Amino acid sequence: FHPDDDLLGFGVAATAILVGILVFDTFLSRVSDLTRGGDGFENVDADSFLGVERLRSLLGGARTSRSIAFNSPEDVEFIAPLVCSLSDFLAKREGMGTMNWRRWEAPVCTSYAEGERFGRHGDASLSGGKEWEDMGGQRVVTAIVYLNDVPRGGETAFNKLGLSVKPLKGAALIFYPADASTWEADGRTEHEGVVAVDQKWIVQMFGRGGDRVPHPLGIPD
Repeated sequence: FHPDDDLLGFGVAATAILVGILVFDTFLSRVSDLTRGGDGFENVDADSFLGVERLRSLLGGARTSRSIAFNSPEDVEFIAPLVCSLSDFLAKREGMGTMNWRRWEAPVCTSYAEGERFGRHGDASLSGGKEWEDMGGQRVVTAIVYLNDVPRGGETAFNKLGLSVKPLKGAALIFYPADASTWEADGRTEHEGVVAVDQKWIVQMFGRGGDRVPHPLGIPD
């Protein structure tokens, strides 16, 4: 599932528009265009994006978790190109001009080894985000950036839509788990990370409907 039309000069191939589910085959090219040097962002490509070598070192060392949140003050400059690119896209393409860095949860990088998966779930709260009032409110946008090609397994499958997105290096998947105005969850966006056969690396971000996602869940000032 990867059609290819150009969109908004983002240097990406717009791939899908179905129930607000969008896939861009070369999203990291856009991120690279926004960079001005800095640790981890010189000559950005999917291998170096968010410091995959750095992450491999961390995951192979003292950390036992397979996920790392980039939520420290030292990470702000490092993640800025991604946050700016997503916010810019949402403002221009979707009319969500207020989706700035304050409304994003901090990016999280996750590695899936052979046999690992993420079961079927929805990203939004079924209660409209009432239990998340102190955390920025309802999740209204999800972004998944694929850091490597995954030849076997690892698809993001939207079960109710019969839609499956294959991880391609540098691609981004963007969708809307809840209505940005009403905060009502859209059950059609329920999805799962299919069992990985080959290792998969992703960076995931969630945009909230409120004015501010507080640190440490959110990006620090």
